[in-house]
Amino acid sequence: MHLANLLFLDISSGELIVIVLVAFLVFGPRRIPEMARQAGKWMNEVRRVTSDIRREIREETRKVTDEFDPMKSPDKEGTA
Repeated sequence: MHLANLLFLDISSGELIVIVLVAFLVFGPRRIPEMARQAGKWMNEVRRVTSDIRREIREETRKVTDEFDPMKSPDKEGTA
């Protein structure tokens, strides 16, 4: 499935034009740019949060993998 299909949930270009026209009629030309900015802010926040979650999962997975890696030599901390 293409990214465009996923984002627009298989909406054709004709349907997308109708949705934009209805939004234009309902909200008016002054509110559309404001709503687009707000949607952009929300999408950036979602991207940031998902990026943070991915990073945390990668770090924890690496820690667990390193801990149980049989080829890794044991730490020699605390021995004199």
